[in-house]
Amino acid sequence: MWPKILGFALVLSTPAALAYGPCDDDAKKLCSSQDFHGETEKNCLHFQIDAVQNAMCSEFLHQEEAEWRKTVESFHQVQSACKDELSKQCPDLAAKDRQLKAQQTCLMSEREKLGASCKEDINRHIRSFQPTIREL
Repeated sequence: MWPKILGFALVLSTPAALAYGPCDDDAKKLCSSQDFHGETEKNCLHFQIDAVQNAMCSEFLHQEEAEWRKTVESFHQVQSACKDELSKQCPDLAAKDRQLKAQQTCLMSEREKLGASCKEDINRHIRSFQPTIREL
């Protein structure tokens, strides 16, 4: 029994098990060079989305990007609602618009110091885009 379980675990940990849906062939072709060393296949494919050959992969990546844009737009609303809190509680991150995850982490760690409208907007964002995270 243990050899079967161990074998199954090894299969799950191999690169083939870490497949990227309909994009496996494109990932092999486009993301195996030294140019993308250290990048995940997902990031590599998004950087080269116009070179993707598989139509299902291209559609999948475009859908993901559209969802990501919605998430970013929602967090921009958080940034507006929490502008004062960001500048006071997270001064090193306040001016860095692209540091969304770091800004959210900072704001959530400073939850006791956030105003009501800031908390409300963070909770709106969490409910819509990160339902596995506990609200403030």
